[in-house]
Amino acid sequence: MNTLYERLKGCRTHAGLTQQQLAKAVGVSHVTISQWERGDTTPKGSNLYQLAKVLNCSAEWLLYGLGEMPSNTVNLLANVTDGPIIKGSYPLISWQQAGNWTQVHESYSDQATQYSCPVNCSEQTFVLKVQGVSMEPIFHDGDLVFVDPNLKYKHGSYVIVRLDGHHEATFRQLIVEGGHHYLKPINPNWPEPIISLTGHSHVVGVVIFSGRIF
Repeated sequence: MNTLYERLKGCRTHAGLTQQQLAKAVGVSHVTISQWERGDTTPKGSNLYQLAKVLNCSAEWLLYGLGEMPSNTVNLLANVTDGPIIKGSYPLISWQQAGNWTQVHESYSDQATQYSCPVNCSEQTFVLKVQGVSMEPIFHDGDLVFVDPNLKYKHGSYVIVRLDGHHEATFRQLIVEGGHHYLKPINPNWPEPIISLTGHSHVVGVVIFSGRIF
């Protein structure tokens, strides 16, 4: 199941619930359930967690297909495809640690908070929590981004970069033009202009997946 509305409809159908019955259990209108199942809107906050509780699944799985598929949904509708397979779990680190990840990775604590990633990535992959609004509307403050240091970057890649003279890493889109490399914030209202990626700065890794926690 590749989308939220497929997972939601599949769980509800397998549970033998009508939209009206699910709406009553969650505390919303059946119109809201219908909108969620069409993908017109997305359940958030307390509604999301109540929905997950009623359907006996995690909010993370319902939103992104992350984690194990609920046991009671293994035999969902035959015309619905399976969700992504989790490839591994990776540590949430600070932006300062990201700037020196090559050195930090060798001795990083296994007790760090781990998040599962549904796409293929290397063992050196790490997770960062987006700070600020410079990468909106694609990435929002608080979003989790999975970064693979071993993936080759290219024009248009979203990259984590350590700039010359900075202790913390930064998040930008890479622009390659005329043999030159530039870093661009996505937010059109962000005051910082596009800057050149100088020889003293370096790309720490490429963003391969992002998710949002509510």
